[in-house]
Amino acid sequence: MPRPRHGIQSAGLSGGELAISRIVLILVLVMFAVGISLGVVAWRASITAEPPPARSTPPAPGSTAPTQPAVAAPSTPPAPADPQTAPPPAPPTPPPAAVSAKPSAVKQGDVVLVTVEGTGEAAEVSVVITGPGSARETHRAFVSEGSARVLVPVGVTRAPGSYKVDAVAGDLKVIPAALTVEKKEFPSSRITVDKKTVELTQDQARVKADQEKVKAARSRTSPEPLWNQPFTLPVDAPMGTPFGFIRYVNGVEWGRHWGIDFGARDGAPVRAANAGRVVLAEALLLSGNTIIVDHGLNVFTSYLHLSRVDVKAGGTVKRGDVIGRVGSTGFSTGSHLHWSATVGASSINPLALLGL
Repeated sequence: MPRPRHGIQSAGLSGGELAISRIVLILVLVMFAVGISLGVVAWRASITAEPPPARSTPPAPGSTAPTQPAVAAPSTPPAPADPQTAPPPAPPTPPPAAVSAKPSAVKQGDVVLVTVEGTGEAAEVSVVITGPGSARETHRAFVSEGSARVLVPVGVTRAPGSYKVDAVAGDLKVIPAALTVEKKEFPSSRITVDKKTVELTQDQARVKADQEKVKAARSRTSPEPLWNQPFTLPVDAPMGTPFGFIRYVNGVEWGRHWGIDFGARDGAPVRAANAGRVVLAEALLLSGNTIIVDHGLNVFTSYLHLSRVDVKAGGTVKRGDVIGRVGSTGFSTGSHLHWSATVGASSINPLALLGL
């Protein structure tokens, strides 16, 4: 009896079916290997790629969303200033100028020396005085080296009371000063002169010409004080008629006496009250032999009725120099010296100069 065969064929498969089964198995194995390879490649790509931005989840109703901290933008440093276009720094504010009045209390007919310190580079300085009612006057000061000065006459008719002494010096702030003017009594003075003396006043053409000479002499002054010592009396003699008295001549009012009379003997020496420059030295009709001296700062002293003149116009004198001799020339009733003082064309009490 023949021996049975072992193997697939023993399951009843034919040779052709067996070959087909083997091919299918091989294809399944290949597809499985390809799938594994593709999975590995995808996994590797997923771990190397940049992760997508996180997607925010809206908060649940009734809850508060967390606040994300703000990220500051990087600051840009400022560009350096161009020295040619940058504005210059503001200049420091200068200290205020200060006004002083010497003396601070005066009487009618006196004079006040006003000084303004700290005027800086101001080219012009004006002193402004205001007082009772609408009283207001302005005086141009003499400027020199950061300060300014001016002598202010106090007229015999100025209203008594308190005054403010201020100044204008460019854009500077100014600290003003106070001035008090006190009332002064001016009694009357009566003299009697002969007919010949009175006739001197009839020559109005000559009187007017002399007035113009005096006006011209006082029209210019040194901007600086020419004195550095106190003023002194011009003659050693008793005083007669004071300044400011109302003068009556032969019973007729002639106005005020704008000076001081000294009862000195004829020929007594007359001395300059202070240093200065002679601006007039000649014979005038009413004042006789006359000398006018400019002391600077618009201050002038005059010496009238002299018997002799010992100086010439244009010359300089020192305090105490003998400039002439006492006499009785011009409109005069006897030997005496008439001494007067003016600030510009305004008459002041010459005794007020002694306190400067």
